[in-house]
Amino acid sequence: MPILGFTEIPVEKSGMFPVVKAPKISASKLSVKNLSFTKADLELVLDIDNPNAFGVSLKDLNYNVNINGLNTISGTTSSEINISEKGKNTVKVPVSFNLLQLGRSAYNLLKSDQPLEYSLSGSSNIGATLPFFDVSTYDFDRSGTLNIFN
Repeated sequence: MPILGFTEIPVEKSGMFPVVKAPKISASKLSVKNLSFTKADLELVLDIDNPNAFGVSLKDLNYNVNINGLNTISGTTSSEINISEKGKNTVKVPVSFNLLQLGRSAYNLLKSDQPLEYSLSGSSNIGATLPFFDVSTYDFDRSGTLNIFN
């Protein structure tokens, strides 16, 4: 201060700053829509769980799924996926692959009743309903088992 010199002014501020947690993505169901000797048309259901106390959105979700060691499914979703606070959402991903390229083992795999081992990896642009949250890249890598429902 020009006339008084240096003066301390006590200031205190308290509040809460939310910690952003990554959504949890997992595959829950793989349905066979059409199966022939040359081609398999499937539908993969991805479950997305938002553990945050605010809404999140995923854009340009890129994914790659390996089933029992076969690199079978990859793609990108074009629509925005919105998940409310502490909410869940599902995304159905259409999948097709050529059985002739993958061999007879892939055909037998799809016809069996055994659970399948999968690994799911990918990335997405994630945004939030928080005013200060900038869109950022979210990478994920999950694995587990799933059953085929005809």
